[in-house]
Amino acid sequence: MRRQDLLIVMTLVPSCIVTFQALKRAESVENDAPWEAVQVDRQFLDERGYATGRGLSSKLEEKEPNFYWHNVFEIKSQERPDIRGLRSCWVIRFEQAKRPWHFYEVWLDASEYIVVGGSSCL
Repeated sequence: MRRQDLLIVMTLVPSCIVTFQALKRAESVENDAPWEAVQVDRQFLDERGYATGRGLSSKLEEKEPNFYWHNVFEIKSQERPDIRGLRSCWVIRFEQAKRPWHFYEVWLDASEYIVVGGSSCL
């Protein structure tokens, strides 16, 4: 390998790593919610045909489970978690992939990482 090629490679590799790390941080929606929480919510929607766009916001809030998505997807009540009362939840909002300015919101129990509710913009 020529010296010039080696110099180019040595310059590009660190910038690629920095770019990847920046993208990973952006995916965690402004570093509020953990990256894994964002991925659980995104996968939950994507697997059910609700294509998500970019992450819009995330915050940790106390929420009373409303099982919104379980009702939308007609998940049988016996398959729903038996959870009642206020829970600490990651509230993560995604843009709808094919409808700018419309959103999906998923509430993820912060300790168990299970979906307990949410809402969407119709």
